[in-house]
Amino acid sequence: MKNERRLIVKIAEMYYKEELTQNQIANQLNISRMRVSRLLKKAIESSIVTININYSGLFSDLENELIDKYNLKDIIIVDANESDYVVKIAEAAGNYLKQYILEGEIITVGWGKTLKTMVNYYAGEFTEQTVFTPIIGSHNPDYFTLHSNYISSELATKFKSKSLSILAPAIASSIDKKNLYTSEDYVKDVLDTSKKATKAIFSLGSPQYDESTLIESGYFNKNELKQIREKRAVCDIASIVFLDENSNIILNEFTDRSIGLTVNDLRAIPNKICVAGGQYKHLSIHAALNAQLIDTLITDIDTADFLLKV
Repeated sequence: MKNERRLIVKIAEMYYKEELTQNQIANQLNISRMRVSRLLKKAIESSIVTININYSGLFSDLENELIDKYNLKDIIIVDANESDYVVKIAEAAGNYLKQYILEGEIITVGWGKTLKTMVNYYAGEFTEQTVFTPIIGSHNPDYFTLHSNYISSELATKFKSKSLSILAPAIASSIDKKNLYTSEDYVKDVLDTSKKATKAIFSLGSPQYDESTLIESGYFNKNELKQIREKRAVCDIASIVFLDENSNIILNEFTDRSIGLTVNDLRAIPNKICVAGGQYKHLSIHAALNAQLIDTLITDIDTADFLLKV
């Protein structure tokens, strides 16, 4: 018994303090992963490990009010300000996905700085049965680390799983060229897989904002960006959907050329997880919520207060 207790303490320390995975512990101690799992459970049952949940910083009442108001499946609100909200909501999103991604799921991924940051807080152990796919193409060397292909690949690496890439631009120069790309099996097969996703994770763009990532992406030329602003688009969802302040879908002349999922494909995904915050995205998030294009929202406290009052 004493020897077993010593082993339980050692495994618990490796798992909870050193943050090794169960597989790593099993390999180091030359025991089975199943035994590691059983002894970790015993560590809790025997009070060798005690778990205290610190609820400070959580906003359960506000979360429940917003779930009811916008008919959400879930919401996570983080205590953050304008200087650190990107890092904090990205970290919260990474932790959320660690808990809720299941082996064998298909997760389709958007693009942008927030999701790129999220990769740093995202890790797990799955197999190639778990697949990350891009929501939209991104065959552009500029700012490639912000694009869906890159982010889905990085997430798959962190999760020891599989990723697919759309080897085509995000926006084709014409409908005819889009049709040429999407008729190719290497593009069509990836899009078909993305349509089967059980989760979509994306951030939102605010096209009216001068420092919007949409400008950096290279997806649209200067004239097209001007048209986007003139149409008063307040929300860009992975550049496959643009919304105005009243949640109307606009700019179909652009999204009809996008090489990615359609708005109807996105609607069909069971859990659409939006990771977005900051004052300049308040209207973007509100528009997407009213368009019923978000199921789970991960955001900051100031944005949550705005969404409750608006």
